[in-house]
Amino acid sequence: QTGGAFGNIMGPLLGGVLSYYLGIQQTLLLAGMMLFAATAVVIVGVRETAAKDVDKQVDLVGDLRITFSNSVLVMMLFTLMLFQCSVSLLQPILPIFIKEISTLADSSIATGIIFSLVGIATVIGAPYWGRRGEATGYKPVLIIGLIGAAILSLLHAFASSLWLLGGLRFVFGLFLAALMPACNALIARTVTPEFRGRAFGF
Repeated sequence: QTGGAFGNIMGPLLGGVLSYYLGIQQTLLLAGMMLFAATAVVIVGVRETAAKDVDKQVDLVGDLRITFSNSVLVMMLFTLMLFQCSVSLLQPILPIFIKEISTLADSSIATGIIFSLVGIATVIGAPYWGRRGEATGYKPVLIIGLIGAAILSLLHAFASSLWLLGGLRFVFGLFLAALMPACNALIARTVTPEFRGRAFGF
């Protein structure tokens, strides 16, 4: 999660700065080049050990039957879908909202900073939520994270300045940091080791 969070920090910051100084087209080209760089890293640097049961046939229908017979797994997948949908729903409208409440002539850098605040908060909050989940259980952590993120998400609608919106995004990120690790831990605990990879695939 930390690696992804750092990407969420640097991506918006770089995107805002580069689009301001270089333009949108050049920024999009750079994003594509980053993916090629990631591909090269995997090709050169990743060594995968031979998997067991390589001749095992994929049984999608059987996997779906196992998945839907596990009520906890189904609830967790539904929860993941809802919170990912909620987070993604903000992505296309947040830059427009920032432009509306901004007093700046060009809000691209401010947009990058505000987007990156969630990633910064995630890096800060994830270790705490991980320790708390190990100590008290991951379901309470998930509930706290969901309630906190829901309240902060609602408050976004009433932000009247970039400073207020930035503060809300940061605190939102602190609660968001609890969600994915808690969901993953609960999914891992509710399925057998043999089915774990396929469960995360769903």
